[in-house]
Amino acid sequence: MKTYTDLPFLVTLREHADGYLPDRFLTAADLRKGGSAHQTVLLDSATGEPVLPNGTLASRYSEAGRGRWNLDLGGTDPVLTLHGRHEDAVPVDLPRFGGGWAHYVGQEKVRPLTGFQQVAFALGWQRPTRHMTGTSFFYLHTDQWRYERFGAAELASPLGRGLFRGQAFADTLAQAARMGWTPSHPGFDRNPLDLADEAARAGRSVSDYIVAELKAGRLGFAGEDPDAPANFPPMMTVWRANLLGSSGKGMEYFMRHLLGVDDAVRAGESPDNLRPAEVRWHETAPRAKLDLVTTIDFRMTSTCTNSDIVLPAATWYEKHDISSTDMHPFVHSFNPAIAPPWQTRTDRT
Repeated sequence: MKTYTDLPFLVTLREHADGYLPDRFLTAADLRKGGSAHQTVLLDSATGEPVLPNGTLASRYSEAGRGRWNLDLGGTDPVLTLHGRHEDAVPVDLPRFGGGWAHYVGQEKVRPLTGFQQVAFALGWQRPTRHMTGTSFFYLHTDQWRYERFGAAELASPLGRGLFRGQAFADTLAQAARMGWTPSHPGFDRNPLDLADEAARAGRSVSDYIVAELKAGRLGFAGEDPDAPANFPPMMTVWRANLLGSSGKGMEYFMRHLLGVDDAVRAGESPDNLRPAEVRWHETAPRAKLDLVTTIDFRMTSTCTNSDIVLPAATWYEKHDISSTDMHPFVHSFNPAIAPPWQTRTDRT
């Protein structure tokens, strides 16, 4: 805990109402000793003096930190509490945290994650893979953001600074994409392959070219206009997941806006005062954004029945594979007991 976590680092306080709130980490720059704004600080229990340990962000983002990635604390014994060492005490309000985040997802607990990803995402054949947060992707492209009845401020902590006031949930996603806080694919309203070609023709690096196009207003973020046809996800491949009818939350919106089939949406669209300020609102919401749905599965799920193409997949006992579960953090290896029957194929053939 003292060596491998950020628990020992000192945290600043800011005033709020009749008390204080926890704010950002104290850094070397705050101590006015010419230190880095990325260098976090801890107290040594023996001396009571602040210490600038190795292996912090400053080791990556400052010249002085080069070569200081080793987490060895030397003779320093970090203080974990200031209780009993304080000269004064103030009331500190803490936000209320809810539970329920750390369950029912197996792959997040895989220990040898690097090796697992190498096989799971075929990194020996192609790279890089672009990972996307499924919740925000489907929230935007099924147009569920058009039906909200309250804004992002409703979920904000009462101890916060009011940053979500006046924002819709879609606005917060667009901001997170612009700031690089969350993966967002498609990233821009132009094909990334075309952007790379355009940058090469202009004789500029891809990053410099994209920045210039954004500043000139010729390029936009796809998340700021998810209902523009250029930003539709025209094709979707579902591999062994019952997305349509089970796992997908807001099924009727999937049916209406992604598939364009009969639906039972009963909600009305958001009133003017709850519509996004930074995400473009089209007066008529698009339907049938998807042109092609392909599903690879060994069960005839409701996703299969709503797909254009269904490819039969081999099960666990018919192929070489690796997998994990939500019961423990290890990887399972599979060996085939029988050959894949009939037209079934493994994931590699």
